[in-house]
Amino acid sequence: MAENKNQKKSKNEGVTVNQYFENQLTTLLTNTGHFSEISTEKQMHYPAHLYKYRTCDNGFNFEMIEHEYLWADIPTNFSDPFDSLVNLQLTSELPKIQKWLFSHLGELLYYSIPPKGMPPHKNGQSLSNYIKAQEKFTDKSGRYNAQKAKTVMLLETEKLNPTQRQKTQKMFDKFESLAFESELGGAIKAHLENVVNSLRSENLVCCLTKKKDNLKMWEDYADKYSGFVIEYDIAKAIKNSACSAVLASTFPVTYYKRLPKVPLLPFIQKSFEKELYCKDLDISEAERQLFKQLLIKKYDYRVEEEWRIISSVNRIPFPCISAIYAGQKIAENNLQKLIAICKKKNITLYRQKINLFRGTVDFQIIV
Repeated sequence: MAENKNQKKSKNEGVTVNQYFENQLTTLLTNTGHFSEISTEKQMHYPAHLYKYRTCDNGFNFEMIEHEYLWADIPTNFSDPFDSLVNLQLTSELPKIQKWLFSHLGELLYYSIPPKGMPPHKNGQSLSNYIKAQEKFTDKSGRYNAQKAKTVMLLETEKLNPTQRQKTQKMFDKFESLAFESELGGAIKAHLENVVNSLRSENLVCCLTKKKDNLKMWEDYADKYSGFVIEYDIAKAIKNSACSAVLASTFPVTYYKRLPKVPLLPFIQKSFEKELYCKDLDISEAERQLFKQLLIKKYDYRVEEEWRIISSVNRIPFPCISAIYAGQKIAENNLQKLIAICKKKNITLYRQKINLFRGTVDFQIIV
């Protein structure tokens, strides 16, 4: 279940902000892979400002203000160990995957046992006969019958040479073995885990938020109120061609009490066919299902109201800083650093003021 605050309805579309951006993600991955501009329609779905919480213990964070850029990192480096993990649920998906693989054994054997380029036998009808034969591999309930498949397929391979026929025999012996299901499951799991690890280690993500006054985030990400928050003006970013391109790959995070299950069969199908036939098949839908995991988090983090930039580079130019908010407990020397940078860059600087009696947070201009 997604967080309700992220379910604000669009005036024109009648859809939630997250649904709108999910549609945008579909377009992004299906078509050109990027947007050249931000439409007027799309502009209304962005918040007025996005914020980045920073600590003062690293000069790198002050440099981000002075040179006006954002930094993207791989999810495996984030503090949340569950970030960008995929809910595979292999146990429930494996039977579907096995059934699909078994139903395509004819194609598998035709392309993998005879060497590629081998002249077709049986008057050019080899492939069609293999595919027709595969219909006999299952019983009435659709369950794979290894012995029946073996009998049919060995008859079909009679015109292969002895070496190729032996390869076919070994393959069916493997299919009949008790260890095959376990080995198949292990192979599929290893393949998917490799894909997920690549997703988490190769895609760069920059995390922002809609909130500058989230006390938990001041504690967790701004060194217990001793750091600062950078404010980015989205209206200004839209007018800047470089920033506009960045916003095209900026999406809201959706929070779930139970992470949605990723359907594995479409991905396995496309991967199998792409590998088997050596064709440049479209796997965008399968990739999209996995790519969305970069924009999903557990419900516990919903208060962060996070937005994410998906980037191909670590350093993202983003010259649209409109304000800096220094924490109440910021050290004097760090405050002076911010004052000097903000004066030089003509950026408004605020100091956080917490009223313990009223339980409120205010910000007072100091530059």
